[in-house]
Amino acid sequence: QQHAKVYNKFNGINGAALRDSTALLADAGGKLCDETRRLPLLDITSFEVSQVTVHHILDYVFYKEGGRSHPAGVSFGDTIFDEVEPETSTAVAAAARPVVTPSGTEVVLSDGLSDSEEDDHVIEVRRPASAEEGPPEPKRRRRTENEATLQNGQQLQASAGPGTSGLRLEADIDQLISLQRPGGGTSNSAQLLVSRGEDSSSKSQFQPTGMQTTVHLALVNGTYASFTAQQFGEFVQIHWRKFGFFPHPAVLRGLFGWDFGTRGLSILHFARVMELEKRERVRRSDMSNFSKKNTLPVPSEVTDFATLAGAVDVLSNVTRQLYQPAVNEALEAASTFLAELRVSEIPTSAAALAEITAWIDDRPEPFRVFIADESWAQVSAIKAHFSASHESFVRVHQLILRQDIVSALKATKSGSSRNDRASRGAGTDKRVFIPQEIRKALPKQGNKQICLRFLSAQGCRGKNGNCIINSLCHFKPATLSDAVRGFIAENYGGLATDMQ
Repeated sequence: QQHAKVYNKFNGINGAALRDSTALLADAGGKLCDETRRLPLLDITSFEVSQVTVHHILDYVFYKEGGRSHPAGVSFGDTIFDEVEPETSTAVAAAARPVVTPSGTEVVLSDGLSDSEEDDHVIEVRRPASAEEGPPEPKRRRRTENEATLQNGQQLQASAGPGTSGLRLEADIDQLISLQRPGGGTSNSAQLLVSRGEDSSSKSQFQPTGMQTTVHLALVNGTYASFTAQQFGEFVQIHWRKFGFFPHPAVLRGLFGWDFGTRGLSILHFARVMELEKRERVRRSDMSNFSKKNTLPVPSEVTDFATLAGAVDVLSNVTRQLYQPAVNEALEAASTFLAELRVSEIPTSAAALAEITAWIDDRPEPFRVFIADESWAQVSAIKAHFSASHESFVRVHQLILRQDIVSALKATKSGSSRNDRASRGAGTDKRVFIPQEIRKALPKQGNKQICLRFLSAQGCRGKNGNCIINSLCHFKPATLSDAVRGFIAENYGGLATDMQ
């Protein structure tokens, strides 16, 4: 709550904007901030670190990014990394700078305060001009779109709610720019920030798209925002035991860009894996190739509810350690919802679990949509999707119930057909011996005797009026002897209704 209070007052949310850090922190009961302190900021476009004062960072965000009028004598560069010195200090520095003559010597001018009149002349000092001195280096080109991405990350952090109370103003700055490394305050720590692994050159196997990078920087927390795409994937792969899923390079590429849903990443890619299974899958996979040639593996089909719930718990653990609070809150809500769903009366057949899995795979996808549209309030509301009353789950629930009813009807019909065939086969499959006296008493049509099964309640299986036995025939006799009637009743279940 204190963090949100300071943030709102600084940005003028529900009131007038306030720049004075002393007043902001005093009102929130926080520790005073030394604005002369320099912080190392990493420019991810060039992967260079700049030392910038806290005072400049606050002024830049408050006045330039906030669109407010600048105080007299305050000016800003193109980006937050370009700290411009005040005009007065620039003039003093220019006056104190030695004049270099065409011959390559420096001329030091008198300060006008000497006690002797003999010292009023110009004194030449025969000192070669430093080779380092020369025209100022041109200003490095900056990509201004990066500033918008960093500001979006701040908005996402602010929309996460009051869960970050008690932070100092430096922490606010850290979330604002998503670039400061914890504990970094010296140039050495800044150099460590850029020397971790390879640079972001074209030699890296994993080259994410601009949208993937934008989504990643908006979702990941500040500690890992400075990592290149491949560094991020390799970091998760190295620490796979902390997370518990199989760290296939293609899955880690998808995790970087948050490629759930349409782009193929599934919650089942984060199914919990044991050491032995991981060892066997490593033998079948190329674990060092982060290029697109190493395609996304097809996840195993879910066979029980526990596997699905375990995969959600693993991804929730990943977001807790690597991502912004709003992302973790959504996965925590998913884990809680599945725990409630597990004890409900919802069917858990293979088809039902497949539908629930597909629904969960689609839930993280709106993160990309809302980030692309800069709808930060909706990003923090994604956790509300994991509810039995949400329209997306209502549709899935109805589909699962319909599938369950259809399956039950098919099973009932199939069982009934098997029972009918069994009961019918009990009489029909039995071979009946027909005595000679009965054969002689049977009616004939031409040279063919009548079929006894045709006369019985069982009926003959022949089609189109023909018997399945070529020497027998089907017709309705005018009379039947009592011996034939008794034989049919005893062996074939009685006469057919139309034969009585």
